[in-house]
Amino acid sequence: MKVSKDGAVPVRGEGFDAVCLSVGTQAQARLYEPLLPALRDRYGSDVRLLADGRDGKRCGSGGAVLQALTAAFASETAPPRKVMLILAGGECRRTANYALRGKAMIPAAEENGEPVSCLELVLKNALPLAGRLADGILVCCADIPVDFSGADCRFTQNTAFCVEAPTAFGTRHGVMFPAEDGALTEYLQKPSAGTLREAAQRHGMADAVPIDTGWVFFDAACVASLRRFAAEAEAEIRENAVGLYTDILPAMARSAPDFGPEGEPPLRAAARRILGPHPLAVFCLRQPFLHFGTTVELLRNVRRSTPQKPVLLNSLLGPGASAGEGSLLENALLTGACRVGRDCLVTDIELDGVEIPDRTSVFGVRLKNGSCVTVSFSIEATPEDAPETAARLWRDARFFPAPTFSESYRRFTAARSAPSAERITLRTCMRMADPDYFSEWRQYLSDTAKRSSAMHPRYAGCRSLLLDAFFAGRERLGVVRCRKDRVSLRLPVRINFSGTWTDCMPYCIDRGGEVINAPIAVNGRLPISVTAERIPEKRIEMRNAEAGGRAAVYKPDDVFSDFSAYNLHRAVFRTLGIDARTEIRDGVRLSVAVRGVMKGSGLGTSSILLYGCFAALGELLGIAITEEEILTFVFIAEQLMGTGGGWQDQGAVVGGGLRSVSSPPGLPQRIKSVRLPAAPAFLSALSDRLVLISTGQRHFGRFIVTDVMSRYLQNNPEAGAALQALTDLNGMTRSCIEASDLSGFAACMNAQHAFLSELSPLICAAGVRETAEKSKRYVDACCPCGAGGGGYLFALRKADVSLAEIQDSLQTEVLPISLIQEL
Repeated sequence: MKVSKDGAVPVRGEGFDAVCLSVGTQAQARLYEPLLPALRDRYGSDVRLLADGRDGKRCGSGGAVLQALTAAFASETAPPRKVMLILAGGECRRTANYALRGKAMIPAAEENGEPVSCLELVLKNALPLAGRLADGILVCCADIPVDFSGADCRFTQNTAFCVEAPTAFGTRHGVMFPAEDGALTEYLQKPSAGTLREAAQRHGMADAVPIDTGWVFFDAACVASLRRFAAEAEAEIRENAVGLYTDILPAMARSAPDFGPEGEPPLRAAARRILGPHPLAVFCLRQPFLHFGTTVELLRNVRRSTPQKPVLLNSLLGPGASAGEGSLLENALLTGACRVGRDCLVTDIELDGVEIPDRTSVFGVRLKNGSCVTVSFSIEATPEDAPETAARLWRDARFFPAPTFSESYRRFTAARSAPSAERITLRTCMRMADPDYFSEWRQYLSDTAKRSSAMHPRYAGCRSLLLDAFFAGRERLGVVRCRKDRVSLRLPVRINFSGTWTDCMPYCIDRGGEVINAPIAVNGRLPISVTAERIPEKRIEMRNAEAGGRAAVYKPDDVFSDFSAYNLHRAVFRTLGIDARTEIRDGVRLSVAVRGVMKGSGLGTSSILLYGCFAALGELLGIAITEEEILTFVFIAEQLMGTGGGWQDQGAVVGGGLRSVSSPPGLPQRIKSVRLPAAPAFLSALSDRLVLISTGQRHFGRFIVTDVMSRYLQNNPEAGAALQALTDLNGMTRSCIEASDLSGFAACMNAQHAFLSELSPLICAAGVRETAEKSKRYVDACCPCGAGGGGYLFALRKADVSLAEIQDSLQTEVLPISLIQEL
C-alpha cells in the first residue's frame, strides 16, 4: 500500500494490507458500496465489504471477525498480513437516526459545514497505529474513535485498548480488569451496577474502571486459533451469532463467569478451550471516553466546539426556516416557516412548514414503494435512558407512511394517540427502506449547494427564456376526451457514440449541436414501457412502477419536487396544456415503468419515458403531434422537471439504426433525427460485441449538466477544447460507419471517453474510472453510456472474450445489448 505525501496511507510495514468494513444488512451494504472506490484510492487497493447473509441471518461482531479472517488471510501458509476490521454497521438501536446507514456514518465532527464521519475519524486514528502493530488483525468499533497519539510503543501481542472512565459508564459498556502483569483477568459486558461495584472492589478500583473501547489487536498466533475456532465450532456458529464482546473476548480472560446450573454454552466453551491459552494484554489509554452510541452522546460530541449554535452538515435552510441552539441538522432541507427547536437532531429529510419541539429527534425513511415515513421521538435526557427509548421505538407502531415527509410528520403529531391500522414500527420501516434514497438525497443536497454557488446566471436564464417562449405561443388543452381505450408502447434505451453534451443549453443555442447515438435492447428486452388508458373516474391518474405502482391524482398546481415519483407525469400534462380550467370528460391513467436496468443508469430513461408518454397520450386523446414536435415537447418537459437535459436522448428512439440527432443554433431549437447509412454486416458485428458494464454508481445528470455548462460559460479552456473535440469527433465517427471500419469506430468510442473525462471531473467519477480501468483487458473500447457520472459503461468486448468471462473477472453486472434496427 503506497501513499501520497499527504500521509493518507503509510507504506507496507507501517500500514495495513487490507481494510475490511463489516456492515449489518444487505441494505447497509448497498450504502457502503459506493464509498469503496474512494477508500481504495486513499487507503490502498484491498478494501473489502463484509455483510450479514442474504437470508437475513446475523453473523454478529465475532462472526464479522471470523469473516474478515477468511477474506483477508488466504491460508495458514500465506505470507503474514496486517489487517484492519471496522465494525461499521448494525441496527444502531440507540442512535435510531443511523439505523439504516450504520454507525460508521454517524458524524463525529464537522469541517467547513461538511460532516466528518466516524469512519473517517477511525481510519485517521488507526493508520498511525498500524506502524506499531505486529502482523495480525486490528478490530475496532466504528462509533468509538480512539486517539493513539500518546501511545508510542509497539504492540506485538494480543492487546485490548481501554480508557479509564467513571464506574457508571461500565453498566453500558464492557469493563476489562487486568491482573498485576497486565493480562485480562475478568471481563464484564454491560454488568449491573451491583455486579460492577463488587468487581471494582475486588480489583481495588473505586471511582474509575477500564472501559473497553472496542479496539482490540489479535496477533498472528491468535489469528491461527481464531481460524481453528471457526472450523471446529462451524455448526454452532451457523446456528448462533458470534459476539466479539460476549463470546471471544470473555473467553480470553483468565477467570470465567459463573454460568449457573445450565453450565457454559457450547459456543463459549469452544471459544474458551481454543482461545483461552492466548493472554490478552489490557492497555489503558489516557484520553476521555468518546462514544457515539446514543443520540444524547452524539449531540454532545458533535456540538462540543459550538454548543450555542445549530450545526448544519450538508443541510440547507430556506427563507423563513430556522433551527435552535444546540441542534444538529445533517442531510436536511427545511423550507417554508419550518422551525426546529433547541437540542434537536434532524437527519435525512425534507420538511416544509412544520414545527419540531425542543429535544426531539426526527429523520426520514423512504420506503421501496415510494412512501415517505418521518420518524420522531423525544431525545432521552441521559445515555442511561437510551435502551428503554430504543425498545419502545422499534416495537411500537406509531409512524405513518405518506406521500411527503411533512405530511407523515403532521399525521404523527396529530394522531399520536389514535389507533390506526396504517401505523408501522421503526423495525418495519427499516425492513421496507429504500437504501438508494439516502445516497441520492445526500448527493442531491451536496450538489444543490454547489450548483447554486457555481451556476452561471445565463444558464438559469436560458431555461426561463425557453419555457416562456414555448408557453407564450401555445393554447391550453380545453377538453380531455379519449379516442381510444388503451395505448401501450415498449421503447428501448440509448447509448452515445460521439458528440455528447453538444445538445445541452446554452451550448446548443449558441453553436448548435449533433450527437451520434443508437437505440438498444438490454438483455433481449426493451426496458421502457408506457401505457395511457381510459378510466371511469373523471380524473387524471399517475402511476409509476418505481413507486410500487401506487396511483396519484394530477393536480395542475402541484409543485415539482426532485424526489417525486410523478414529476415526469406532471411535466407531460403541463406541456400538453392541461391546467385547472381543462374539462375532464374522460378519465385518463398514465403508467410508466423501467425494467432491467438500474435507476440512474445514464441510458436516457427519463427523456425516452417522456417521449413514450407524449406519443401514447397523443394517440389516446387524438391529438395530432409530429415526431419533431414530440422531440421539442420532451426538451420542454425536461426543463420543467429541472433536470436541465438536452434533446439527444429522445432523438435516438425516433427510428432504428445509428442516428444523427441535431439542431442548428438559436431558439427555438429545430431538432431532427436521421438514420445514418451503415452496412448490415457492420451493424451486426457491432451489435454482437456490445455489452453494458455496471459501475455501481448512480447517474445525477442535473448536477453534471450544471457543472459542464457553467465551465463553458466561464470560458474554461479545457472545457471549451473538449466540447470542440466532441463536436469534431462526429465527423470521424460518421466516416468509420460509412467505411464499415469497426476498429476505427472503437477508437472513436475511446476518444469520446477521453474527451468526456477532460470536460468535467463529475463525468468520470472514481467508480467509473475504476471499472473502466479493470475492463481494459477484456474490451477494445468503453465509454459512459450518455453524459457520464455513473450507471453503466458500454463496451465493445474483444472478439475472443465472452460476456461471462468479463463478468467473472470484474465481479459486477455485465449485460448483453443489441442495436435496434427498426422501431
